[in-house]
Amino acid sequence: MFTKDDVHFLQAVANVIAEAIERKQVEHALRESSERFELAGRATDDAVWDWDIVNNKAWWNGVFYTAFGYPPDTVPSVEAWNSVWYPLPQRSQENSN
Repeated sequence: MFTKDDVHFLQAVANVIAEAIERKQVEHALRESSERFELAGRATDDAVWDWDIVNNKAWWNGVFYTAFGYPPDTVPSVEAWNSVWYPLPQRSQENSN
């Protein structure tokens, strides 16, 4: 017969195994999703980008670099990219003093 401690131990082991299996499934799904996104970015002639708003980081596909003239080893900041689309009004020298 199993004691209560044996049952609790087996339940704990089962929970750890179940969490490990779930984590592996989530990692696999994320890897597949990332691969599909990467393939879609390579399959188009469009500049594709993704902005991680929380961490303020952006990903750009290869077309982005050729379309906008950035060197491939450059990662423009989100602020630099926004300045292309939403330039701030230029101040005159007189107003800056």
